[in-house]
Amino acid sequence: MLLGAGCAGTTTTTNTTEVVPPPAAEPTAEVKGRAVFSVKNSEEALKDVTSVKLTVDQVEAHSTTTGWVTISTTGKIYDLVQLKNSGSVQLLADAKLDPGTYDQLRLSISQVEVTADGETRSATLPSNSLKIIGDFTVTADQTSVAALDFKLGKSLRLT
Repeated sequence: MLLGAGCAGTTTTTNTTEVVPPPAAEPTAEVKGRAVFSVKNSEEALKDVTSVKLTVDQVEAHSTTTGWVTISTTGKIYDLVQLKNSGSVQLLADAKLDPGTYDQLRLSISQVEVTADGETRSATLPSNSLKIIGDFTVTADQTSVAALDFKLGKSLRLT
């Protein structure tokens, strides 16, 4: 009642400026997820093989929505026999990627050296690349980890 009586009285007009806050800024980039890839070898090499050094120059990931994405261009050498003997895992790539499912990983390999019976020779890798097919999911604001196990005993053939 009191409110109704107060509004029924004299009307006064005043000029006021309403301060309206600016709209919230639209995010300019999608939040990414962290993807960590490592290399290991869980199998013995062939008899008399004492070293298999793999030089990886580039790592790329593929998704059906974004295509191929380069995740590392840092050249690294991995001795797969040493990884087996030490039981260790070595970092391949650590990158921020768009969230989603990636279905392939491609390693550009410039050199493979095999030491057997005390002699080091270059090995042949067709197309100088190694493509690994399998799903890998990256989630925004989370870390996804995958270890590539070379299983040297099944991967290497001496001729």
